Amino acid sequence: MDEVRSGSSYISNSERRVHFGLGAVNKIDWIEIRWPSTLAEMFENPKVDTILKFTEDSGKPVPAK
Repeated sequence: MDEVRSGSSYISNSERRVHFGLGAVNKIDWIEIRWPSTLAEMFENPKVDTILKFTEDSGKPVPAK
């Protein structure tokens, strides 16, 4: 789990990409993203060894817990 934060300092921003090392794993079943709007989405079978870009409201909704 990781969190993206922006606008953390005066006239600057932090990196908006999040990096996850997978070790010997070569397949991801799903990624769950919880957006600031409170929407939670699941993106199934994302590619590994690449940079992925996710857009809010384009995945499969996750039921509220």
